[in-house]
Amino acid sequence: MSLYSAIETFPDEWSRKARCPICKGIFLQIFHFPNSPDQMHCPQCEVVFTIEQKGEHLFFVKCPNHFPDSLKDRWVTRYEISEKIAKSVNNGPSAAVNIPTANPLRAEAVRRARNLVQLGNSKENVRKALAASMQLTEFAIEEILTDAFNVYQIKQKKQFKTTAIFTGIITGGIILLVILLSFWF
Repeated sequence: MSLYSAIETFPDEWSRKARCPICKGIFLQIFHFPNSPDQMHCPQCEVVFTIEQKGEHLFFVKCPNHFPDSLKDRWVTRYEISEKIAKSVNNGPSAAVNIPTANPLRAEAVRRARNLVQLGNSKENVRKALAASMQLTEFAIEEILTDAFNVYQIKQKKQFKTTAIFTGIITGGIILLVILLSFWF
């Protein structure tokens, strides 16, 4: 008998807020079961796990390839997970956990959104394009849109600042030239 018991039902919003304990991906899926605890699945690294009621321990139901064996089929803390993964990565490529370092689906969505914003598309047009071309939750799309428009505003401010500095230098140079020429004539 285990000292820990799993959370029976995960709130659906957890799939939008939680991060994978292995690859740190954000597009987790919740598997609901009628007679057993819910499970979370990361489509990025293929891990399936359940969470202890206090939230301090995880139990891995399915693990990625080359996952450290000492973490399988038992309750572990997030600290233990990060320690074991760090050790396996530091022991060389043959022992390394084969997981992506970034979420390629999110990276592609961010890249597309930033390009569409850069081309002058409205927020609604970018939202429609992401919803049509990628299977993203509304929460993920909103987060990516916010990022894309914030990056665009930062670029615009930098460009304005550069233009203002350049214009100031040119104006100052012309004024200085006029003053120097007025002394000679």
